[in-house]
Amino acid sequence: MKNQFLFDFPIGSQPFPAVIIAPGLRYPMDGPIFKELIRIFVEKGFVVARLNWSFYLENPVKGMPSENLQTELAELRNLSTTTASRQKSRPLQHLYPWKIAGFYPCVESFLR
Repeated sequence: MKNQFLFDFPIGSQPFPAVIIAPGLRYPMDGPIFKELIRIFVEKGFVVARLNWSFYLENPVKGMPSENLQTELAELRNLSTTTASRQKSRPLQHLYPWKIAGFYPCVESFLR
């Protein structure tokens, strides 16, 4: 299943820093917590990029991440690359907040 990305942009024409939201196991990218975070970040001048994991899109109730998180890492890299290619995003100024501690090894690998 092809993943979908959503972007929210602040007002203005210059490049902005970006926040990339990767949701937890059963929490969607458009959940109330993220909606509030998006509002705050956009007001503060950040581009916000977000996704639902492909396992979540396939089955929101029972879908599970890949065993070694390599699929999710690839999805995150794809979102980061797509975000960097947007003309209003500064590629070296991306912030990655995560909701779950179990994803930390994947994040650590991604940031190396």
